[in-house]
Amino acid sequence: MKISMDPFLSTTQTQKLDPKLIMANTILQMSRMELEEKIEEEIIENPALEMEENKIESRCPVCQLKLEENKCPMCGKKSADVDEISEKMLKREEYLEEVEYLSRSFIEKYQHSDSEEMHEQIVSIETLRDYLYINLPLVLYKKEDFFIGKYILNYIDDDGYLRYESGELIKKFNISNETLERIIKAIQAMEPAGIGARDLRECITLQLKNINGQVPPIVWKLLSDKYWNDFHHRRFTILSESLQVTIDDIRNAAYFIKNNVNPYPGRNFSRNILKHETARMTPDVIIKENNGNLEVEMVYHNYRNFRINRIYKEIYEDIKRNKNKYSSSEIEHTKNYFHRARIFIENLYQREETIVKVTKKIVELQREFFYHGISHLIPLTRVQVAEALHIHDSTVSRATKDKFVQLPSGRIVNFDFFFDPSLPIKEEIKAIIDNEDKDNAMSDKEISETLLNLTGIHLARRTVAKYREEMHISSSRDRKYI
Repeated sequence: MKISMDPFLSTTQTQKLDPKLIMANTILQMSRMELEEKIEEEIIENPALEMEENKIESRCPVCQLKLEENKCPMCGKKSADVDEISEKMLKREEYLEEVEYLSRSFIEKYQHSDSEEMHEQIVSIETLRDYLYINLPLVLYKKEDFFIGKYILNYIDDDGYLRYESGELIKKFNISNETLERIIKAIQAMEPAGIGARDLRECITLQLKNINGQVPPIVWKLLSDKYWNDFHHRRFTILSESLQVTIDDIRNAAYFIKNNVNPYPGRNFSRNILKHETARMTPDVIIKENNGNLEVEMVYHNYRNFRINRIYKEIYEDIKRNKNKYSSSEIEHTKNYFHRARIFIENLYQREETIVKVTKKIVELQREFFYHGISHLIPLTRVQVAEALHIHDSTVSRATKDKFVQLPSGRIVNFDFFFDPSLPIKEEIKAIIDNEDKDNAMSDKEISETLLNLTGIHLARRTVAKYREEMHISSSRDRKYI
């Protein structure tokens, strides 16, 4: 058989991602803080990108002199329509230039390196359980004890209490009650103080042991088996007679505990995280009511004040007319920075347009919620919003990721708020607990029954407990805390 080496032509079809689209999607997905960092980086690195910090005192982009009657007193240039960023669609030649430029240089800035991903993992927020897992080897040295202790950590709730069945653990690991108690005591020696307590009294005791020399003797008496029940239920008169002390002595002991003990050690850990997160809760979008109509307004944060430097703009236009006047390095420099600035500005405008469009559709679909409250918040998915807008659901995900919206009431919430079907039920549970008799707090089973009577919604006791813990509401036993 003869093998032919003759050249021939064939038609093939390949699919390439548009680098402009990749960059636009990356900017759309950025949170407000990430975008501000990227803007600061662009302003520093790109001489063709400018930002007008004060539009009232406009300055000539060439001479940097203050404009007088919209005209430069030095060069006579006018800041008219040439300063506007919104231009017509790029010509085919310019589009290809931009794609070529992005493919070989700028797109690299929008791809995460392995080191960046590692950095993101390092600085990510640490949960209470993660913290305990990391520090567990410091208190449990034996391999068998560590394995059991790691399993027990799964039974510590967000308040920091250990909710477990001792018989189940003893049977599962075939250990004695003494071994289980020793492992639990080791966990309770960890920070934050009071972690792993099985009830409120143990939680208070664990924390007060850290200040053992300063605790008034009467406090230890009140925490004893003999007096705890009366103290817990604030029967100060009975305690006064039993201990032969004044009611003020009992009250001062209660104040001492209140001022030195946190009844929810795990929640304190979560609150530090929440404080870190809420510091970033500046709205990206504002929904406001105007004469009965709901309006969506973007919070700009100076994103609209960008323009291409006029010198670069004029040189770029001149290069297209008189290319021979410039060296190859001048052409490369001007084109690169000009395209970089224009693409960046276009992406900022596209980001704003997409976020506003998605928010308006959410407002339309959740209209009853805005007028009648959270009980009218309907189950909604990002896919449904995408289908209503005839866009891809990944676009909706990017437009809502790590972004916040201010409701007409002034409350600021994450966009995830509109996609959580359990929120109306959680609000009902919270209302039930807020209106309960504090001296006779309701159990999860009683909350479930009350919810069924009020709304017709049946929830299992465990589901009520799960929602309650997600809202950082303590159990019935601990809601009676003095």
